[in-house]
Order: sequence, then structure tokens, then C-alpha cells
Amino acid sequence: MFKHILLKFVLFSFIIFCSGCSFQNNEKSDTNIFQNINEKLVNENNNIEKNFETKNSINEHQLDIELGKCIEKDSTNSGMINCGYIAADGWNNEIKKHLNNLKTILTPEQFAVVQDSQDKWEEYKNKELITLKKLVFEHDGRYYQVAFVSEYVGLLKERATLLGYYEYLYSEVNN
Repeated sequence: MFKHILLKFVLFSFIIFCSGCSFQNNEKSDTNIFQNINEKLVNENNNIEKNFETKNSINEHQLDIELGKCIEKDSTNSGMINCGYIAADGWNNEIKKHLNNLKTILTPEQFAVVQDSQDKWEEYKNKELITLKKLVFEHDGRYYQVAFVSEYVGLLKERATLLGYYEYLYSEVNN
């Protein structure tokens, strides 16, 4: 599929280049060609994204299900905090799993970009945790600790989902 998209891009570039070389000044047809090609590329990208969203929205992630069940068992603030940290461990494992999978399917150059992004994300995550600790966790009351853990889990889930999307997208492009 990646070769198919690449071929479209090359063809698109060739058409744009040749339209500049044309002796006919038919801007309307050039615009139509550009719009048609652009619409096809946008539609193809939207289809890939919809497939990923459908795959992930129909089936709630197991970690979300387990978190819900854990909170149902103990919905006290202390229980929710404990459940949150269990979920955080699970999302950290998902991040590691996706990174390992990406390392096996990407070229070393491609994975180096992913690893650089991961390193920068780790820095961002650590700064966010400092901010959350100062603005949320250090308030009096267990509710704020629940909010802190919830935001922490959200950060991890967001990253794991993005890495999972990269993995899915790359496998879709290469099939």
C-alpha cells in the first residue's frame, strides 16, 4: 500500500510539474486535476484512520475494562488511586510492547526517529508529572490524588495509543 501511495505522490508531482510546463493556460483544468488528486489522497488517508478508529473503538481496550472492574470493586479514593497505578503499569507495558514491535518492523533509520520521539516524550511526561504534582497532587484531600493518578494514566494511554497507531499504520501501508 505504501508503494501505491508513493506512486500516487510521484504521479501527482509529475502532473503538477508538467502543468507548469504546459503551453496551454488552462487554469481551470489544472485546478480540477489538483483537486481530484488531493481528494483521493485525503480519502485514502481518512480510510486508514477510520479503520484504525473502528478497530480500536469497537473493542474497548482490556486495560480500560480492567480499570473499570477494579474501581467497581473499590470505589473509595484509596481504591481508585490503587486501580489507577495498576492501570498506569499496564499502559507502560503497552508502550514498551509497541516500541518493541516497531523496532522489529521498522528500518533502523525509521526506528531511530521513533526512539528520538520517545525520548522527548519521556522528558515531556516527566515535566508534566512535576506540574501535576505541584498543581494537583499537593492539594489537601485524597480527591486531588485521584485526579493526579487519572491524569498520569491519561498521559500513558495517549502515548501507547499513538505508538499503537504507528504500528497499525505501518503494517497497513506495507500490506
